[in-house]
Amino acid sequence: CWILRIGDDERFYRAASHGMPGEDGPIGFLVSDLATLSRAEGPVEIPVEGFRVLAAITRHHGVMNGAVCVGRSRARAGWGEDEEVLLAAAAEHLGIAIEQIANHEVLKRLSRTDDLTGLLNRRAFDDELAKRYRMARRSGRKSAVLYVDLDNFKAVNDVHGHQRGDAVLKGWTAALACYSRAGDVIARLGGDEFAVWLEDTDEAGARAKARGLLDAARGLERYSGDPERPLGASIGIAVLDPGAGETLDGLIARADAAMYSAKRDGKGRVAVAPPAPRDDGGNDGEKGKP
Repeated sequence: CWILRIGDDERFYRAASHGMPGEDGPIGFLVSDLATLSRAEGPVEIPVEGFRVLAAITRHHGVMNGAVCVGRSRARAGWGEDEEVLLAAAAEHLGIAIEQIANHEVLKRLSRTDDLTGLLNRRAFDDELAKRYRMARRSGRKSAVLYVDLDNFKAVNDVHGHQRGDAVLKGWTAALACYSRAGDVIARLGGDEFAVWLEDTDEAGARAKARGLLDAARGLERYSGDPERPLGASIGIAVLDPGAGETLDGLIARADAAMYSAKRDGKGRVAVAPPAPRDDGGNDGEKGKP
């Protein structure tokens, strides 16, 4: 048995299966047949090598959202009318269940992401950092946190309006993604403040990343609300030394302080926080613990 869901690309993907082999990707051998099946009045038997497959589309409020397929060996008899009726009834209930799951996933995604940029929000970033922090402590590899604040962003909203401000935030989000690797974590903490976790990165690597972001920030100057106060970015860096015994709260506080130091020194620059003092007292480093 296969239960299939329609993905964002409008292809069928396996949501669940029992007693049959199959891949986790698109259900290739059924897709073309299911396109025909969507126009059928009820379950349809599909010939698949070695099997007799009975399939029915699932719907919610008349909109197709998946399918349910059951298979048996071709050596056995074909599917009977009672079995077709049973599968059709199951498909009706599965259509509702699939929709409920999809809605739950949307709500979960929205609770973790920023509405405007699609980046992680502060709560999700804190949760993800806690996991990454523990992994870095176990592996002994350095990582880094970048705190990024846009300079003179308020003037953009005051002069050009919030639509222009939103366009700036979206453009800056694209720049952050461009200068990040697959293992990095990017978040909008609120307003014009962003943060990036750089996986397996030392100070030299973090500085190089920050310089690239400053170059990208210069492209924002044309959106400035006041030529005397150009739009740009200030970046603070804190490097995690896994052997120092620093808490996650301490790491974040150092990155935040470094960012404000960059602003005090004239904005549009990078500041690196001093190394965390080493703790030889056995501190486990968990967030919030002394």
